[in-house]
Amino acid sequence: MQGVGNTQTIDVETGKPNPMRQVYQLAADVQHGNSGGPVLDENGNVVGVVFGKAPDGESSTGQTGYALTASTLKQALEAGGSNTASVATGTCKN
Repeated sequence: MQGVGNTQTIDVETGKPNPMRQVYQLAADVQHGNSGGPVLDENGNVVGVVFGKAPDGESSTGQTGYALTASTLKQALEAGGSNTASVATGTCKN
């Protein structure tokens, strides 16, 4: 793990900021399909979940991944409560 910090993104459709989230910066070769995979500490405890990587050429090491922290995930799960309704994921945009 290279570090932990807070990040905020902008919604590409509305231009409004998304909620602030705490993320880990990983010194790892994150690949397509790793999203949703666990980040484990030295004792095997889940401390985060992988969600992306730096674009090729934008990392000094060439291998930088990102993961949401367990505390960020816990907040999102608690906010969902016992809701079981399906939600749309939207479409990918270039």
